[in-house]
Amino acid sequence: LSVMLFFTDFMGRGVYHGNPSAPEGSPDRLLYDKGVMIGCWGLTINAASCAIYSMSLDRILRHVSYKTMYIFGYFVFGAGIGSMAIIAQLTEMRWEIIFLCPAMGIMSGTLSNIPYKLISQYHTNQKYIHSGVEGTECRGMGIDC
Repeated sequence: LSVMLFFTDFMGRGVYHGNPSAPEGSPDRLLYDKGVMIGCWGLTINAASCAIYSMSLDRILRHVSYKTMYIFGYFVFGAGIGSMAIIAQLTEMRWEIIFLCPAMGIMSGTLSNIPYKLISQYHTNQKYIHSGVEGTECRGMGIDC
């Protein structure tokens, strides 16, 4: 998810073809600044999609397995970031790239939720809790690392 750290710079340099080292007020600097501004809006869309996805994840997981949602999150992220790179290199589309920002939010929501949901599911399973050597030892209480 380090792509989110450099997303505004990617928009300023890669998509808008601006130069952050250009003099203030020059056309290259104005392009960079506009790209950074659009990148900030993209990160806002990313955060909103992460929040909506995270809130709806419990309902989705009633119908789909954890593994499916985990793979779905990675697939959407890969497709979204790949599409951003292709669009940035092959077309003159600029602000339209922010429509792919929900892909980053879905991945962030997946990484922030699915592992912890799996751990909580394991810790409520009696087979997991009592699966020590004799079947009577209590696991998952921070003592069986």
